[in-house]
Amino acid sequence: MDKLVPHPRFRGELPRPQLKFTEQEVRGSYWRYGGAHIFPETAIRADVSAQFYTIYPRGYDVDMLKTCRDCSRAFIFYAREQRYWYETLGLYIDADCKRCVECQRKRRSLKRLMAHHMVRYQELQARCKLSRKGDDAFGG
Repeated sequence: MDKLVPHPRFRGELPRPQLKFTEQEVRGSYWRYGGAHIFPETAIRADVSAQFYTIYPRGYDVDMLKTCRDCSRAFIFYAREQRYWYETLGLYIDADCKRCVECQRKRRSLKRLMAHHMVRYQELQARCKLSRKGDDAFGG
């Protein structure tokens, strides 16, 4: 586990749970936990009333070992991060973290760069159209 992608906010620190839950209790609280590599000792009780877009809410948020879709490295999707996603941001409860933090950053940066270039491209297209219209008006 020492080759995990580091998370800038949690830095590999596992929360110290206030309550102890059994692995069976945690796995039974959400359908996706069945086959996932979870750390039941890190489980924190979820606020079901704050979860949106769900028929079957999560009873607990728990650290899960995941593999990044882009770089194939292992990372932990932390319970505290899940709580933030589902209860604070109000994301769909079945939304799942597919990329490590580093690849998420690269992807966001690339999207911003593409959006910037798209705006520039559209500005250039508009200028070209204006200059062509001017040429047509003078018989050019």
